[in-house]
Amino acid sequence: MFLQCKTSFLALFFCALATVASAQIVKVGVYDNKPLVFKAQSGSYQGLCIDVLSEIAKREGWQLEFIPGTWPECLQRLSDAKVDLQLAIAWSKEREKSFSFSDEPLFINWGALYVQTDSDIESIVDLAGRKVAVLRGDIHYKVLVDLLAQFNTEPFLVEVDNYGEVFKKVAAGEVDAGLVNRLYGSLNDRLFKVERTSMILNPIEVRYAAPSGSTMLLAKIDRHLQEMKKDHDSIYHQSMDRWMHGSARGAWRLPVWLLWLLAIGILFTLALLLVNTLLKRKVAARTLQLRQANEALLESRERFALAIEGSGLGLWDWNVVNDELVWNDYLLKMLGYEPTELEHSYESWKKLVHPQDLPYAVGLIEEHLKGKSSIYESEYRMKSKGGVWLWILDRGRVLQYTQDGRPERFIGTHLDITERKTAEDERLQFEAQMQHTQKLESLGVLAGGIAHDFNNILTAILGNADLARMEISSLSPAVSRIEAISKAALRAAGLAQQMLAYSGRGKFVSEDVKINELVEEMGHLLAVAIPKKVVLRYHLAENLPLINADIAQIRQVVMNLITNAAEAIGERSGVVTVSTGLIDCSERYLREAFMYNELKTGLYVFTEVADTGCGMDAETKSKLFDPFFTTKFTGRGLGMAAVIGIVRGHKGAIKVYSEPGKGSTFKVLIPALERPASEINHRLVGADNGWQGEGTILLVEDEETIRALGKEMLNLLGFAVVTAEDGRQALEVFQANESDIVAVVLDLTMPHMDGVETYRELRQIKQDVRVVVASGYSENDISEQFAGKGLAGVIQKPFQLGELREKLKTALLMSQ
Repeated sequence: MFLQCKTSFLALFFCALATVASAQIVKVGVYDNKPLVFKAQSGSYQGLCIDVLSEIAKREGWQLEFIPGTWPECLQRLSDAKVDLQLAIAWSKEREKSFSFSDEPLFINWGALYVQTDSDIESIVDLAGRKVAVLRGDIHYKVLVDLLAQFNTEPFLVEVDNYGEVFKKVAAGEVDAGLVNRLYGSLNDRLFKVERTSMILNPIEVRYAAPSGSTMLLAKIDRHLQEMKKDHDSIYHQSMDRWMHGSARGAWRLPVWLLWLLAIGILFTLALLLVNTLLKRKVAARTLQLRQANEALLESRERFALAIEGSGLGLWDWNVVNDELVWNDYLLKMLGYEPTELEHSYESWKKLVHPQDLPYAVGLIEEHLKGKSSIYESEYRMKSKGGVWLWILDRGRVLQYTQDGRPERFIGTHLDITERKTAEDERLQFEAQMQHTQKLESLGVLAGGIAHDFNNILTAILGNADLARMEISSLSPAVSRIEAISKAALRAAGLAQQMLAYSGRGKFVSEDVKINELVEEMGHLLAVAIPKKVVLRYHLAENLPLINADIAQIRQVVMNLITNAAEAIGERSGVVTVSTGLIDCSERYLREAFMYNELKTGLYVFTEVADTGCGMDAETKSKLFDPFFTTKFTGRGLGMAAVIGIVRGHKGAIKVYSEPGKGSTFKVLIPALERPASEINHRLVGADNGWQGEGTILLVEDEETIRALGKEMLNLLGFAVVTAEDGRQALEVFQANESDIVAVVLDLTMPHMDGVETYRELRQIKQDVRVVVASGYSENDISEQFAGKGLAGVIQKPFQLGELREKLKTALLMSQ
């Protein structure tokens, strides 16, 4: 029995030994670079790179053997093929000549300069004569040396073996500044009580590397890493959250003082409503008295008023002595008021005039009353009942005087010149936009021409430098000078490429792109690069059409916009919001964008980056996309210039909204690829196509994406569609198309004028108007607000095509 047990034990032992022997041993170079890779107190190696590689090794059956060392030692072992893999290594063209790299990057990192908290170092030139600690063999080290040479700045560079030594020397005052990667600095600066400067440089991709020519392991790593990135529950995303994002933020609560302020505001509003009601009653009573007292006078003017109405003029008659002002019905209709809704006095007229125009108009009236002008004439804006400002051409003169020679009766006319003024403003705005566009295009042509010729010159320089290096001995002292020439020429070539991007003639490799996936990828990688006080939020619309674009170029656009937004917030806490969506762009909308050059109207996919930063004044906005213009001390000023060139190359446009102190919003528009409407929203597929409507629907919606989608759905149901983005515009569109509109689909929550007020005004215009309210609130809540008011129907967001068809079918059949 004992012999049998012993035999079984030996069989199991040798079986396990054979299993271990069959596993592939992979030697991995590691060094201290927390949180990518570091040695924990337990003696095991941990970090993002370790977690991901360990998972891949588990899947592939590898046995990992970690070979520790300093960073220079790791590079040397990789060069000598003494390790199979190297973790946490930055990719560059120069390194690619010596090593093989994975195609799939782990994430994007940066170089950053750190100083003591009381340091006066703010820019590159401040480093002159100072001591700067750098990691020996670090890729950011070489970029810093090139940047210092451009500014003719010569500090004393102190080389160390790891980033921890860099921070120790800065904290101890042994050096004035230290260069580390942005990720290491963000997670360790508080431990050493050092502070990051505004100087960042050299965005790079962190990858896995193997000895030159060894690609088998890297191919497997690429395959697994791609799968992990797509799976949000994978070890890759778990490790990113663990090592780079930290704990979740606490929920934000509404401040108590703000609650009090809201309560006071509500009480104040109720008081104003009460006072307004009392004033209306007083005005109505006073108007009734005036109507009775002047009935005979108004009858004698009836024929004259008819003639005035036929001419399209509003008539006013002001008794200067007793301040009695009479407006004819046509003038009141022009402004949208009933006769009982306005007080007939000079002061009531002044309340309707735009505050900016009032001093000018009053000054001209007073000049005429004093006899300094033979006729009174002025142009100003008056507020209509709907809240819209109308441009008025006001003309008049004093026709009657008192016995002592004082003005008594002042009579004149009002002419609505809003359309003329709007056309003039649009023409002036378009001319200014075209001038700015032509300036940018001229600069683009100039930049492209310079870059083209410059590249030709650089080709000759680099080519001859290479030939010269081949023709001389490697021991010649001229070799180092020739290599310096080549490096300088390559930096100049990089600058030329940015100039070509600005001109819109850079190299593009186009393919069909899902903008949401690209934004999520870049945002996730940049989340660790922006300051900790900046919150990155997303509002990504679903089921967006594809765009045809160069992925690398669009990545650069997104990176520049998010980085600039974070920098605009500065050291304060703030929010950067990245949104995507679909918008149906009219010619007028596109004209207001930067670089409008007869773009095609239609569907555009937009990417919008908004920040709560410092904002921009008009002068900065006008120069925003000029090459070499920058508000930062460092940099070449080609970031936004390259962005406009890339967008122009994709036949797109950019809209910029910004005010000082109120943040900035950049909206990039790229044409959407054409495809059936059913592919834009999968919920339309399979809908019942039985019933088709006819006539015109007015769609009132303030969200651009929903407005574009709603228009598509209504068109599929057989309706013609006119749209409005708020209540005021809806009233204007309804009045202009009243005879054609069979129903209105009305959003409940909108700026300027909400759905309740808009519905009330629509009923004033047409009593039997059919309105279907669309809202995200419950149907019961909406029905209570409109109880007994003749609402045709309620549809709750989100809704499908079939639901919309049934609601409109019911609303239209009810009226028959």
